Amino acid sequence: MQVCESTCGKILSIGYPLNYENNHRCSWLIKADVSHFINLTFQDFDIIGGENCQYDHLAVYDGNTKDKSHLIGKFCNAKKPKVEIVSSWNTLLLEFSSDAEVTGRGFFLKFSSNNFRRPADVYDVDDDLTCPKSWKYYNGYCYNAFHESEALQWYEAEAKCRKLGAKLSGDQKTGHLVSILDNKENTVVHHFLTEYWKAKHKSLYIGLNDELKEGVYRWSDGNPMIYTDWAPAARSLLTQPDGGAYQDCTMLRVDSGHSTAHWHDIPCSLGKLAFHNWDGIDWGDQDPSKPEGEREILSSISSYICKMQSDIPAGKVESLSVLRSQNNTETIPANLKKEKYFVCRNKEIISTQFVCNLAEDCRDGSDEETCPPHECLQSSFRCHNTKCVSIAAYCDYKDDCGDLSDESRCDHRECQPGEFQCMNGQCIPFEQRCDLLNNCFDNSDEHNCKGSCNPNSTFQCYDGTCIPRYTLCDGHRDCPGKYHEDEQVGCSRREDRLGRYEEKKLCSKRG
Repeated sequence: MQVCESTCGKILSIGYPLNYENNHRCSWLIKADVSHFINLTFQDFDIIGGENCQYDHLAVYDGNTKDKSHLIGKFCNAKKPKVEIVSSWNTLLLEFSSDAEVTGRGFFLKFSSNNFRRPADVYDVDDDLTCPKSWKYYNGYCYNAFHESEALQWYEAEAKCRKLGAKLSGDQKTGHLVSILDNKENTVVHHFLTEYWKAKHKSLYIGLNDELKEGVYRWSDGNPMIYTDWAPAARSLLTQPDGGAYQDCTMLRVDSGHSTAHWHDIPCSLGKLAFHNWDGIDWGDQDPSKPEGEREILSSISSYICKMQSDIPAGKVESLSVLRSQNNTETIPANLKKEKYFVCRNKEIISTQFVCNLAEDCRDGSDEETCPPHECLQSSFRCHNTKCVSIAAYCDYKDDCGDLSDESRCDHRECQPGEFQCMNGQCIPFEQRCDLLNNCFDNSDEHNCKGSCNPNSTFQCYDGTCIPRYTLCDGHRDCPGKYHEDEQVGCSRREDRLGRYEEKKLCSKRG
């Protein structure tokens, strides 16, 4: 094997431009600097190899090994290469082979190494003056990539970015997983990935997700999706996004140094789990092997990119004036009939029919302020809406009045370590949080549980959904989506079959 390490050069088949020899084998490994990629440009090509290039051929591999998954193509006159071939990264392997029969001129190509360049109108700045140490600056924002020792979920990565934003800028709202709003920003982020963050072959979370409404993507910092760069189909990978309703989050899978099309949709709660996904579950009675194009490798992720506002804005930003309502300067019509209309303290005008009707029709509530009180028993509490409730209902964490007035002036105890505070102030043991049971009177212990399932009593699906642990390995697919992780992770085929058998017996009894 000949190793070519110069930044540019030429490669010719033996004897070129005369015909190459029979039974000849030769290989070349082209190597460039790290973060560079290699361009091949064919000047001439004449290899006689049969209909499928099974005889004489030139094989080109994207990398330094003859791994089938890295094969760019096996070329001959029946299947000629494109004029230009570009490697993903800094190595490219060429292997020429001829048999004992007909020969041709062979090939002549040129190669050169290049690196990904940032846009010409994006200039170098002193990052230390504009961002915290090790962060990179662009257009009023600071960016940084982080690589954890263990895999984490999308939710955890977003929380880490928010925490970093609060720590470094004093404002938790400024820190989020990165949002990429146009082609130039995408190009800059890719430049950071390849030149500074050493992200070759890494997968990194970004802030794009469609959790709130399927198919409507937004960034975690609140920006709408106005630009995309989804990965195209390549070898065993499908065109992205490909996960449907249960892959709500997004990552960059940095498979190439020269292309920015790295966006993939993924389950938000992937975490430490990874496995080969088959279209159907292998119950142990089928051959699990499938063609490469029909399977997908779902890998765990331990890296992410954060973005936060810089103290140095992008250019001059003019402040926008905010128009405020000037109700206090409005004049009341002189001919207003006071028997029909009521003037609120903020100068709004409503019908007298709406005064003292137990509802605040004036936005300042002044239509209910001078109403005569209703009598309540001595052992009762009068609500703001004049409703009477038992004194025992006062400050019991429940809205007995209907307007929260019986809970508005309560002095609840502080929750202790190991306790979760409900939105109504109630304290419950933390292990009861996200356990699929409503332990808070306002049910807030079961709110926002996606990605925060209770590990003691529930199992977290890849989309963040919580299901009871007793449903694992029961022969039924309880997790939504196409991965059926509740029937794969830690399940033996014997358990799966037993689960299905028990369910069949149960169904037969019901029938």
